[in-house]
Amino acid sequence: MSYQKTVSRSAKVANIFGALGYMSIIVQWAWSILIIAYPFLTSDELASWISQKTASTPEPTELGMFTPAVTVIAIAVTLFVMATTIILVARLPKKIGRQGARVTHATAHKLVPTITRHQPLSKKQRRIISYRLTLTIKLALVIAPLLMLGFAAPISTLTLDIIWAVGLFCASCSIIYFIIQQLIARIRGIKRDAIW
Repeated sequence: MSYQKTVSRSAKVANIFGALGYMSIIVQWAWSILIIAYPFLTSDELASWISQKTASTPEPTELGMFTPAVTVIAIAVTLFVMATTIILVARLPKKIGRQGARVTHATAHKLVPTITRHQPLSKKQRRIISYRLTLTIKLALVIAPLLMLGFAAPISTLTLDIIWAVGLFCASCSIIYFIIQQLIARIRGIKRDAIW
């Protein structure tokens, strides 16, 4: 096995952990937003606002028996939708990982001149600063939802202990995934631009 194939496989494994880290961040943000927004979502004001917007529902009409052709078409459409869903769910981690990397790397590259106060830098210095900013952005994406949980109010079935336990679990998973990604990249000598 050549060195290039080993690096390529190592980069894929490292990027899998990067994608898991970004997916964990998404779950963590969703949890924090849901917990913070829950009092608003269950308030009487929202229920009255929604009930004012809904119109009367029409009565359904009965269509009778379906013909065999309609049944076959319905089954075919259902199978197509299921197959499409499976394909999309299988590709989702890769898309999330690439998009998360694209956003964090682009943000880091844009911040480099601001951080360095537009001082001239060599390519190596720019890469190092950009890499450190990328790691800082990932860390900020993990810490921000935890800070949001500081404003969480206990919910009737969820105590603050449970709310914090889930938030901390998601944060620790994200951090562990990113640490494993960085360890693989460092041990296997993967270029920093090749990892998500």
